[in-house]
Amino acid sequence: MSSRERDLITIEDEKGIEKQYAVEALFDMRNQTYALLQSNGEALLMRVEDEKGE
Repeated sequence: MSSRERDLITIEDEKGIEKQYAVEALFDMRNQTYALLQSNGEALLMRVEDEKGE
């Protein structure tokens, strides 16, 4: 297992439960940025938005 340092992000689900995810990858597609997040075998793909919603 690699000991490389990763950025972490906390996400709150619809039930109000917070879970921490490691940012595994960032990539651009069709002028949008996406993040691949992982936590305990669970993976999420989310679109990245700035605070203004752009």
